Amino acid sequence: MDGKATLPDIFSFLLRWRMRWYAVATGRLLLRHWQAILLALGLLSPAATPLLMQIKFLAKPVMGIFSEGNGPLWILAYCLGLQITGLAWSFLQRENIGGGPFRSYAETLPLSPGLLRSVDLSALLLADGLLSIPIIAALIEITASPLAPAQMISHCEVIGVLVLLTLALQLNSLEQDDARTALILAADVGLSLSFWLDPIAMDLLLLVPLGMAV
Repeated sequence: MDGKATLPDIFSFLLRWRMRWYAVATGRLLLRHWQAILLALGLLSPAATPLLMQIKFLAKPVMGIFSEGNGPLWILAYCLGLQITGLAWSFLQRENIGGGPFRSYAETLPLSPGLLRSVDLSALLLADGLLSIPIIAALIEITASPLAPAQMISHCEVIGVLVLLTLALQLNSLEQDDARTALILAADVGLSLSFWLDPIAMDLLLLVPLGMAV
């Protein structure tokens, strides 16, 4: 790139390079374990199972947060469990998502931390494609359920906040910022408490973890 490159050009270049590295590294892993992956897909999604049943099955990990009769501590633990799963997914691919050897070099360039963080976040969103399946399935189940519109909206808000907090935790694993980790945990507490509020108060409290996550 020459000196006339714009910020979008630099971002596009960094993201393309990052995704090229991720595709190569992940492709090698898939080639080594393709038989196990096909077996797992066959077990999780049998062809004879009706589509709606498959959606409900895939949505279970996310929809479990809305189980009735559970207190704030249980919901907090469940949220943390989902986030730790997302963190483990990104941590196992940390080298691939982070860009490999080029990351150390990129951090020495005169690039703003915000630009590098945007590239990290974009790479995480693409790498989290598999994790998005239960989330999409949960949203489909919510919209197809007989819930009242206000309850549907509140459920979708909770899922949205949970996704943002998980992304923040994954991003933090790349940047290793302990202060942000503490903020994310505090935001989880706010999310778990929001279940016992009326819809308007819940919306206001959900703004707190949203603001702390981004």
